[in-house]
Amino acid sequence: MKEIKSIVSGVTVVGKIDEYIFYNRLGVPCVRRAPRKKRDPDSFSPAQQVGQARLRYLVSLYQALAPTSVLQAWSKAKKRPGQTRFNAFVSRNYAAFCKDEAIADYARVKMSEGDLRLPLGIAATVSGTREITLTWDTEKDRIMGKTDDRLHVLLMAGDGSFRTVARDNLAELRGDGQAVVRLTPEEGLPEHLYCFWESANGQNFSPSKHIHIIWE
Repeated sequence: MKEIKSIVSGVTVVGKIDEYIFYNRLGVPCVRRAPRKKRDPDSFSPAQQVGQARLRYLVSLYQALAPTSVLQAWSKAKKRPGQTRFNAFVSRNYAAFCKDEAIADYARVKMSEGDLRLPLGIAATVSGTREITLTWDTEKDRIMGKTDDRLHVLLMAGDGSFRTVARDNLAELRGDGQAVVRLTPEEGLPEHLYCFWESANGQNFSPSKHIHIIWE
């Protein structure tokens, strides 16, 4: 449906009124006529069906991450004019999903973005029955940030369920160079680890780093 840019200055209404839908696209108020008839799902092209499936998966992942610090990180991420944190999350993660698998490539999932840099030498090893030891370099030319940056760790199952284990209250900081994550039996053995750092004042984040965990 063709978009019609609103010519009414200062329009802030968003939603459906009668047969018209008012919305904001990248900071520009727009209005379009609501569809009169529900479209037959079989009438969508294969590419459109893939796009719809990706969006459904992305919405599910976004909702699953709501209790974690991920949404706060996306609130601070740089965005285009009028773009929300949800829009930014979807646009950065769209390519990681496909139609038949919830996540086609876990390494391409971005849990956060920002201007903080990741330290060098990030690695994770299984250090116990249900323990993961995360390490990174702290030498002056390799720590790549302030020693009091806070660490966030998320672990995700690899079965497409979006089951996530969050460790948002770790005591370890960037300057410590190491953190141990202990899992309970109820939390299972997640295959994918994502870590990122937050500035002490909470105003900036680093991009997330993905590590595939192989349990013995």
